[in-house]
Formats: sequence, C-alpha cells, structure tokens
Amino acid sequence: MAYTSVPLSLAASRTLMDESTTTEHLVARGWRLDASTGLLYPKAPEPKANRAIGVQEFTQLADIVAHLEVQQETS
Repeated sequence: MAYTSVPLSLAASRTLMDESTTTEHLVARGWRLDASTGLLYPKAPEPKANRAIGVQEFTQLADIVAHLEVQQETS
C-alpha cells in the first residue's frame, strides 16, 4: 500500500466528484471515512496465501543461491 490515508478533499478533486459522491463510491469499495478528521483510509489488502513450490523450483532456487555464494567468495 502506498499510503495510509488520503484527505477527502484531495480524493474528491482527483476523482472529479464532489465529496459526498466520492465518499459514497469509496466506502462502497471498502474504504473508511473518519468524519472528525476528513481522512479516508483505504481497504486493507487481503493477505495472500503462500503457494507451495515443487522440487524442481526448489532445486532451481538452491542452484541460484549456490551460484551467488560462489561469486561472493571469489570477489
């Protein structure tokens, strides 16, 4: 995530909508408005599940790491 909050006035100016419409659209998409500060908070990203790797991918990774270690030792 690139930011933690956005002022409602900035979001409205960037979306070319009034503040009420901007709030309506963003809240419908999971954003949260703190009315006391006028800040919008984006929806937290969904955690990504770890994917299992196969033996072939693990072997490739091990080969790359070994190659880099050899290069580092010879420099």
